[in-house]
Amino acid sequence: MGHPRTLQPDIDHDGTATVLLAALPQPVMALHGLATDRGELEILFWNSSCEQLSGVAAADIHHTATLTRLFGDQAWSSDAIIDRTWHCRNGMVRTLRWQRFSLPWQDDRVWYVGQDITESRRIEEQLRIMTSVFDSAMSEVEQHIHVTRQMFEDAVEYDALTGLPNRVLFRDHLSQAMLNADRTLCKVALAIFDLDLFGNVNDTLGQSSGDVLLQQVAQRLNQSGRDGTILCRLDGDEFALILEHVVSLQEVIHTVQRLFDTMKQPVLLKSQEIYVGVSCGIALYPTNAGDIDRLVKCASLALHRAKRSGRHHFQFYSESMEAVASNRLAMETRLRRALERQELTVHYQPKLDLKRRRIMGVEALTRWPSEQGMVPPSEFIPLAEETGLILPLGEWMLRHACLEMKQMVSSGRDDFRAAVNLSVMQLQQPDFVRRLMAILSETGLQPTHLELEITESLMMADVEQARRALDALNEMGIHISVDDFGTGYSSLSYLKRLPLGTLKIDQSFVRDLAENSDDAAIITAIISMAHSLGMDVVAEGVENGVQMDFLRSRGCDHIQGYHISRPLSFEALLQVMERQER
Repeated sequence: MGHPRTLQPDIDHDGTATVLLAALPQPVMALHGLATDRGELEILFWNSSCEQLSGVAAADIHHTATLTRLFGDQAWSSDAIIDRTWHCRNGMVRTLRWQRFSLPWQDDRVWYVGQDITESRRIEEQLRIMTSVFDSAMSEVEQHIHVTRQMFEDAVEYDALTGLPNRVLFRDHLSQAMLNADRTLCKVALAIFDLDLFGNVNDTLGQSSGDVLLQQVAQRLNQSGRDGTILCRLDGDEFALILEHVVSLQEVIHTVQRLFDTMKQPVLLKSQEIYVGVSCGIALYPTNAGDIDRLVKCASLALHRAKRSGRHHFQFYSESMEAVASNRLAMETRLRRALERQELTVHYQPKLDLKRRRIMGVEALTRWPSEQGMVPPSEFIPLAEETGLILPLGEWMLRHACLEMKQMVSSGRDDFRAAVNLSVMQLQQPDFVRRLMAILSETGLQPTHLELEITESLMMADVEQARRALDALNEMGIHISVDDFGTGYSSLSYLKRLPLGTLKIDQSFVRDLAENSDDAAIITAIISMAHSLGMDVVAEGVENGVQMDFLRSRGCDHIQGYHISRPLSFEALLQVMERQER
């Protein structure tokens, strides 16, 4: 920067102009034009406003240090408008905007009038900062919106528990797979799985354990699928597997069997090993169906058939399943109507006491005489259990049997007892014991004349709940027996924990005991074990004297079957009892 020359008192021959410029409230200064062209700063005029604003008198403006402090060491440009920051003596920092103008009679001087824009600059800076902060905040908001939207989309399309595609995304995947199949002339296989007796895990170990089980099952199924498979969770314990590019049924069988194999290993829940069975129904596109809804329906029908075939089994869809499903729906409607109209009846199969050689009790059996003839219990009892009709049916059965047994024992048969089958759903009702007490009170039957038969599967479903309910029933004086013993998977330790009075040997062991030494050995062992535990034994399905004699020789307590009597109406049973007592 060049040194300024000393200000001349005769700066302008026009004194009036100088006086006016000196008196302006805005800062005004004149620079040496030639020096400015060289980029240097030589001040020739400095009015009082400049002095006040900068704190520098006109007499001191020629000092280099002063110029450097005011204007910095940057060369002065010849721009029409120049913004410069002033560092004043009092420590203030000001920003002035200098606008260039000229006087026609002064060719060697360039004039500038200044404007203090410090506040404007401060506001501009604040606005810039605020804009930056706002932009940053908006960016964060947009990012949050993006994340939230992604989470929402994931929640809509993915299952929160397992992370698998849910029913919504399942339809998209299946639709795309079907389009690919049309293009490649391959097939699509849809396999729908569900877990066998999953509700027992929830009821026994709690919902949190059920959730863990679903997560582990989903992981196993997902890892065992082949390339070109998509696993989805449809609802509850139901999963769907989409297999693309299917050329042969053997591919499907191999994939599904591999999934079944992964479930053979137990799952550890709350230090308990749980063995989880799965059932599966399979349908093919376009062989079985031409659209999504139809394909899902076909696979669901096949799943239903698989579960009825014994669980832990897979079944391919066939057209005959449609007729079966239609018939079952019609039967369900007829069964509901029959319950409403009280068209069902109760028959009684006598039990023979082998020691006394007398009929000492009966098993109550539901019969359904319909317009199409007598409906077998093997058809409508499973249907009632699946549809929940077993609850009103079971309660009606109990009330009806108790009413007729009250009439039986009122005639002096104090040691007579009637056995009624109990379903899983009935025992799982929280108020079952209270309902049963109400029925006994209503009918007037003493609890000692009632026996409740439970299956091994019911006993195993929830041991603790079963124990609490059975203990309460036992304290009332109701006799408890285990039906079809030997056909389930019960542990002998449960026989000690539950208040059981009788074991009933399933007829499958009795049927061939004369020809099958294994059946004879099993029956002998069951009788010995039951007696050692203080329980009686009843053998079912006895059809001839050879079977009866064998059972009597092994110490069996009671038998029932066609060799003794077919199930009888109550009136026919009364006649049999009267003949026995003559």
